[in-house]
Amino acid sequence: MSRTVVFDLGGVMVRINRTWQEAAQTAGVRIGMPALPPVALGELTIFNHWQAARAGPQDYFDALAEALSVSHDEARLVHSAILMEPYPGTLALVEELHALGLRTGCLSNTNAAHFDRLTSPDHYPNIAVLETKMASHEVGLEKPGAEIYRLFEQVASAQPEELVFFDDLPENAAAARDCGWLAFAIDPFGDTAAQMRGHLVELGWLNA
Repeated sequence: MSRTVVFDLGGVMVRINRTWQEAAQTAGVRIGMPALPPVALGELTIFNHWQAARAGPQDYFDALAEALSVSHDEARLVHSAILMEPYPGTLALVEELHALGLRTGCLSNTNAAHFDRLTSPDHYPNIAVLETKMASHEVGLEKPGAEIYRLFEQVASAQPEELVFFDDLPENAAAARDCGWLAFAIDPFGDTAAQMRGHLVELGWLNA
């Protein structure tokens, strides 16, 4: 059996701002959107369209600038500020998996601007070292649709029962389980590396 551990990125491997208000605050950009209620990233349709390759960057940033009532350059700053720091311990976990001969990968709903940065060794070495990388904007498919999980199986040359998957959204983990994967929802506000290590120990893939 060729075991592969697959990670979502935002909320699992890298901390993110989960609302537009939080991203704007991090970026230091004053937006026209009210402070409350919090607006989750996915509540802006154009954000989802760009991640699914249904919109290009020009259309996305034009629409984002309009939604936030900011300039085009400010919209880019807010978008960039969604990504924060790598979660502590995640690089060490991946290195341990590789040392044991386990394969790794990522399966993420993301976009070109974020993915280029996320896979940069200078910014996120914990992600850069992963082996099979699949992103929604590159394949035109999104979680929790079954098609993207089946495509990952093909690309990774793995059987469903050989795959362990960690995602911060319960619906994405549930969809993976429906495809026959071993999948777990991770709390993005906790120690994600410790949570994943605990699941892998329970499965017998890692020693305690």
